[in-house]
Amino acid sequence: MDAAADDADILYGDLDAHGRGSRVSSAVTSTAAIARMNVKVHALEADNAQLRADATALREKLSTLEANASCLYNTATAEIGRKDAEIARLRALVKKAGLVDDA
Repeated sequence: MDAAADDADILYGDLDAHGRGSRVSSAVTSTAAIARMNVKVHALEADNAQLRADATALREKLSTLEANASCLYNTATAEIGRKDAEIARLRALVKKAGLVDDA
């Protein structure tokens, strides 16, 4: 059996047992199972804390990226507006100079 099945059997295996002789050995093995489970719990709590810290860091990065993308979009939109105005100005200048037909 694997460790999880052993732990479950150790912790709950004597619930249906009617004999009294196995109580002492069951208590010893139950203590060992509880100790193993406590080690697992501590490891999982450490993993959970690390994952929460990672999630917080990622949220901060996401916020920064959103702000940067917004600034980039606004800058690009303004630059396109400036370029369009320059193109219109140059077209008007060329038309005024009579270098291009109105076709």
